[in-house]
Amino acid sequence: MSIPLNSINGLTSGNSYYARLRLSTTQNLPPSGFAADGEVEDHWINIYKTTLTTNPLNSCVGSTINFSAISGMLNYNWTGPNGFTSNQQNPVITNSNTNHNGIYTLTVTTPGGCSISDSTNVIVNPLPTAPIIGAITQPSCAMATGSVALSGLPAAGTWTVTASPGGNSISGTGTNVLFTALNANTNYTFVVTNAAGCSSVASANVSIATQPITPLAPIIDAVTQPSCLMATGSVALSGLPAAGTWTVTASPGGNSISGTGTNVLFTALNANTNYTFVVTNAAGCSSIQSINITINNSICAVTETTAPINGLPGGTTAPLTANDTLNGVNVTIGTAPGNVKITAATVPTGSGLIVNPDGTVSIPPNTPSGTYTVNYTICEINNPTNCSNVNSNILVISPSINAQNDTFVTTNGSIGGIVGSIFSNNGNGIDLANGAQAALNNVTLTVPIWSGQSVPYINANGYVIVPPGTPSGEYSIGYTICMLNPFQNICDKATVTIQVEPEKGDEIVIYNHMTPNGDGYNDIFLIDGIDKFPNNTV
Repeated sequence: MSIPLNSINGLTSGNSYYARLRLSTTQNLPPSGFAADGEVEDHWINIYKTTLTTNPLNSCVGSTINFSAISGMLNYNWTGPNGFTSNQQNPVITNSNTNHNGIYTLTVTTPGGCSISDSTNVIVNPLPTAPIIGAITQPSCAMATGSVALSGLPAAGTWTVTASPGGNSISGTGTNVLFTALNANTNYTFVVTNAAGCSSVASANVSIATQPITPLAPIIDAVTQPSCLMATGSVALSGLPAAGTWTVTASPGGNSISGTGTNVLFTALNANTNYTFVVTNAAGCSSIQSINITINNSICAVTETTAPINGLPGGTTAPLTANDTLNGVNVTIGTAPGNVKITAATVPTGSGLIVNPDGTVSIPPNTPSGTYTVNYTICEINNPTNCSNVNSNILVISPSINAQNDTFVTTNGSIGGIVGSIFSNNGNGIDLANGAQAALNNVTLTVPIWSGQSVPYINANGYVIVPPGTPSGEYSIGYTICMLNPFQNICDKATVTIQVEPEKGDEIVIYNHMTPNGDGYNDIFLIDGIDKFPNNTV
């Protein structure tokens, strides 16, 4: 149903009103009063405000203000601060500033001919200043990204700072913030947007550098253990930074070495120590630890030359390990922790020498003289793989032999006989074989072959024989005694002197018969004592 109404004056824009509609079949009713006879219906009708435009209208300095009005009006009339007017439905103010702040009024004529108005409050917010760049933290060995301290942010309300490129943002309050997680090798600017939605111009540029390279752990190559010549160990390291300088540090101890290139020999590593190594490059970045190496105790087998051992009886040497050391201290042969043991030994083939577990060497009887080279190895009980090998010298000497000159005096030249043994003490002492009295059980005897004449001789048993009928006089016989095999070349010579005298001091005895038949008895004509009378004629 459409019911035309008369114009209603005095209404104020911005308020809401009620209108009363009274219907009657019998009379013309006034707008006020109580229900009357013949009144069919009585209605109250709400009359609401007509909104013509958006209110309030927020903007930022430099942006465009876009007014908007309800469509379908006959005409539009905008007015505002600084003499602003416009007959457009939706006027525009470009490049706004705070001078455009204020109340803007719109008056329109409706299709029904009514004039209504509405207003909007335009708020142009100032832009926040660009963030101020503070301390920049570049990527480090341990952190792949950088960060920057920003200040000068809006003191009031909340804000959002956005990084470019990437668009990462952080929101907060207060005038300072630390913007983190900035990618390496990237240039950044920052914009702050305040609570009004206004954004600053871009900040100054921030350059985030490339993250420094962390070197790889040093590679363990050859390990040189302590030796007799060097009390400390060393290790060859590779895989070091190819560019720039570096420092390699050992742990424990903290000793370090600096240099360039991909390889280094790290020396002076203490014995009985486990080590790892870290390399730090020119950027100050340190690797993880290398694998572990063990520097063994310093074990040293020293060449010994034993005191001479007589090869005839043989014997046992002092321990070859007497001067061997473990970490500079003389070793102890045994099985307890900290001791060493002989794990291998070789002796000259056929020598019969034996290297005993206690480090001594047994030399069997009748060992020929000479210098015997014995090789042996000592190893730690605690670390059986830590060993030292050396050659030592075993001295075996020959037995001694001493043949003494003998002197015999006899008056039995006429009847002959045994005057003594060369092995006995005949004025100069007994003959000796390796310090004992020489005899046919420990030496061999070599004597001149007897001619069979009546002259003294030495028989095979070492006795001095004066044959019957031996003329008076002085006789000399040489002999040789030698050690038994294997020392048969060790010999000595001596001379036996026999003085044959007449039986009766100065008498001449003429033997009145002879039997020259070659049997060795009475084969010659003998005048005893004639040597006492040098001026004689027979």
